[in-house]
Amino acid sequence: MRLRWRKVAGCGALLLVLGAGVVLPGSALGEKKPDGKHPKRDAAELFFTQTNIPILSLEIPRASLDELRNTNWQKQERPVVKATLREGDTAYTNVAVHLKGSAGSFQPVDRKPGFTLHMDKYAKDQTFHGLGKVSLNNSRQDRTYITDKFCREMYEKAGVPAPRENYVRVQLNGKDLGLYVLTEGWDKTFLKRNYKNTKGNLYDGGFAKDITVAKQVNSGENPEDSSDLQALVLAAKEPKTSTRLALLEQHLDMEKFVTMMALDAIFWNWDGYSMNRNNYRVYHDKDHDKMVFFPHGLDQMFWKPEGPLVPAMKGVIARAAMQIPEVRQRYLARVSDLLHGELKVETVTNRVHSLARRVRPALQAIRGEEAESYDSDLAILLSRIQIRLASLQRQMEGVKQVLKFEGSEPIKVTGWQQRAESAPHQPGTKAAGKELELEANSTQVWASTVWLEAGKYRLEGRIKTQGVVGRTDPDQTVMPERRVVNGVVRNFVSAAGNSGGAGFKVWSERKLTEGVEWDWFPFRESRNFRSRGLLPATAATSRLTGNAVWTPFTYEFELRQPIADLHIIFDLIASSGKASLDPDAATLRKLK
Repeated sequence: MRLRWRKVAGCGALLLVLGAGVVLPGSALGEKKPDGKHPKRDAAELFFTQTNIPILSLEIPRASLDELRNTNWQKQERPVVKATLREGDTAYTNVAVHLKGSAGSFQPVDRKPGFTLHMDKYAKDQTFHGLGKVSLNNSRQDRTYITDKFCREMYEKAGVPAPRENYVRVQLNGKDLGLYVLTEGWDKTFLKRNYKNTKGNLYDGGFAKDITVAKQVNSGENPEDSSDLQALVLAAKEPKTSTRLALLEQHLDMEKFVTMMALDAIFWNWDGYSMNRNNYRVYHDKDHDKMVFFPHGLDQMFWKPEGPLVPAMKGVIARAAMQIPEVRQRYLARVSDLLHGELKVETVTNRVHSLARRVRPALQAIRGEEAESYDSDLAILLSRIQIRLASLQRQMEGVKQVLKFEGSEPIKVTGWQQRAESAPHQPGTKAAGKELELEANSTQVWASTVWLEAGKYRLEGRIKTQGVVGRTDPDQTVMPERRVVNGVVRNFVSAAGNSGGAGFKVWSERKLTEGVEWDWFPFRESRNFRSRGLLPATAATSRLTGNAVWTPFTYEFELRQPIADLHIIFDLIASSGKASLDPDAATLRKLK
């Protein structure tokens, strides 16, 4: 092994430099020194708070590169090879390396791959700035290189532990791969920073798998025993919500979990645990005997600035928790605290600009496509952040108006406005008369916005028609619409193929997929802006045509969303005639 002494700048001490990195003389790097300091933790803290961007050089033999070329993101077992990592004059040998990334971020080794480095797998006690495991993320899904680092900082500040990040520039066998985000690994180093007792299991969530599926254990003294997860799943399955709450609080760090769900929604973390059962870890905090969820993979944030304040949850624990009224109230209170605290618009944008001032010159030095488009990419991110935070503030005001039903008693629908048929969520002209009238071929509808909690409802009213000849909307593009989505111009279609006549609809601009379910997966989003937002009738109903005196009309629908703002719509699809709604008879009844 190569040995040499090197004097540290600004310090009289000498460091012994080995092929396995730098070790403090007279002390194992992991030992607690007499003054109470932890060399590993101090070294890591210094690395993650520095503002310069170091160059890391990976050296991987040709035969090992061929092994890595056999990696694809769907492989469960990925080839691990030995490499040398250099940072300035310091060399780390026998570093275990494998390619990382899933469907969206994975890149082959000959492009811009992500790497996971195990410093001590083949070299005992070797660390990189006090870290035994690190990841080099290629930021393929965030060209600003900001959201992952920024969001991790916010989770941490809010009390939800998350691995730290900082910027590095990476070379592979002399080839400049560009800017990367280096992330603290999921191991005991991370756990020791947050917990005194690190004996509990740290579970890897896996790719799009809930905690009901067997998990790989990243750390823990009893990896074969998953009874802690099983107990949490059983608590979530308790049908009685009051009992479920007590059981969840017994097995789950509820404060951290509610905070994580709140931040997931604020940042629109569609690919996290809450909304997609993905990108997460779970730890058993032995001292409190509670399970703690941690976020992971935060490079696809703020994609839906107008997304709902309270998204439908897919994670079994998130869904079970949000079905409990007391948890929903805690959630809304936590969102409010965050929006009025660390997540004020000015505070957030200032931090984003601060990170951009580090990223921009690094990309400009590389002189690639990312540098050329950086300012426009940054402007798109800032715009989405500002729209998101403003939308959440409006929704927080709206949710205060959520309708509270007493048994089967109906609630009158009020606040009718005449709005554009193509945008029924936009405010319109308030109703002035006793009847709400519509003419055939009109581009207007009558609409009222209500806030409802999940459940089954019946909309009831009285409608009269005069000479109505129904018209069926053609099932084709009748109104192409260009919208900017995540900074990309996309063409939407508007035809819904609706049957003709007069009647009710229930619609939400926040619903992205057609049918009863609310799904946040971007690649299942419907391009039909009108029909995707419809909450379909759950009971047979026929729209009115011809001539009819005041006729009772009902529309039953189901809201599969914890809380949502819905637009109750009275419309007329006809080639001739007119129809009227009696606003005094329009009511909502909760069926279940």
